[in-house]
Amino acid sequence: MLSVSVSLLTNGSFAVPPWFGILGRNGHYYSGWYPLLSIVALPFVGPGLLIARLFRLPANFAAGACALTLSPLLIAGTSYLTALLAHRLGASAKSALIAALGFAFGTIALVYAREFFAEPLLALLTVWAIFLEVGGSRHERNGASVLAALAGHAKPSGIV
Repeated sequence: MLSVSVSLLTNGSFAVPPWFGILGRNGHYYSGWYPLLSIVALPFVGPGLLIARLFRLPANFAAGACALTLSPLLIAGTSYLTALLAHRLGASAKSALIAALGFAFGTIALVYAREFFAEPLLALLTVWAIFLEVGGSRHERNGASVLAALAGHAKPSGIV
């Protein structure tokens, strides 16, 4: 997924080097992983590529180091939305905080904070969609539909 982000910024293409992909159309290689995280990571990978150029570092290492800051942010956002969802469902402020802490420290979320995987993005989209769906307004339900559609692009199991 990182190679896709780098390729999008450097070549304007989803094509990746052969050792990172699967042979596809017109002899180009494409990642077998999910596309949404690669797109969401672009604002994080871009500065990494700039740092690599300025300090003559390997592009993938610098871009990867910057991209790794995205996962903890996604997990923090999911924790926050978990608290908001619990509160919306009737929990007290204290109970909502416990729910958020339970997500952050009582699940495997922090394991994914160390890697560049799609799970933190899928968790954020899922909790956000549920939060909007239980909101009740037509606009919130429409937003939930959009987020649910994006979840399948974050990871195919997000369709469920």
